[in-house]
Amino acid sequence: MPSPLVVGLPFVFGKLRNQRPDLTAGPEMLRKTLSTITTRLASVNASLTGNSGFAALILLLSFEPMDFLFTPWRYAFVTSAHKAAGCVFCDLQGPQDDEKKLIVHRDKHCFVILNAYPYTSGHVMVVPYQHIDQLQLLPESAAQEMMLLTRKLEGILRELYHPEGLNLGMNLGKAAGAGIADHIHMHVLPRWVADANFISVIGETRVLPEDLATTYERIKAKF
Repeated sequence: MPSPLVVGLPFVFGKLRNQRPDLTAGPEMLRKTLSTITTRLASVNASLTGNSGFAALILLLSFEPMDFLFTPWRYAFVTSAHKAAGCVFCDLQGPQDDEKKLIVHRDKHCFVILNAYPYTSGHVMVVPYQHIDQLQLLPESAAQEMMLLTRKLEGILRELYHPEGLNLGMNLGKAAGAGIADHIHMHVLPRWVADANFISVIGETRVLPEDLATTYERIKAKF
């Protein structure tokens, strides 16, 4: 018969996962989050070694709701993206203010732009000028240029960031996770084994070592 701890853990973590974030939390929450995680792990460990699994389950149920680090830049995107009129990528294609728009390169059929809400530093996208929502409908010349730019970006990111791996790909449709589903785009981003660490998994916060302005200058210089 499974122990109460094994049976109850999915419920416990599901309960904590569903807590709403505290939108008033500030940078000082980082210290509090680290301290809380350490304390909780030590308490659970003591219960598991000195008492029964049931005692550990009771202890887990008594925890406070999960702490959150508020990221207002991401929140602004999440709450406004679906309200934007027109197409973000089409609106960005005007000739002015490439630096402000984070466009690092313009080619004949596609342009390269930084992701304003990056998963890792160096997260870029290759976007065709044509407004289209299916890769199979993209003209051959634009599809070939998209792949050539993706290959070039792989080399650039390997040289600049020395990643342990890279993600290349697209999400076609909202059900597949596309934030801008009506205009296809290729994601290219460097990855490291430890980039999905405890602060992302438990604290639900991305920590980026490089600001967008620096990323822009470094990648743009390679074109």
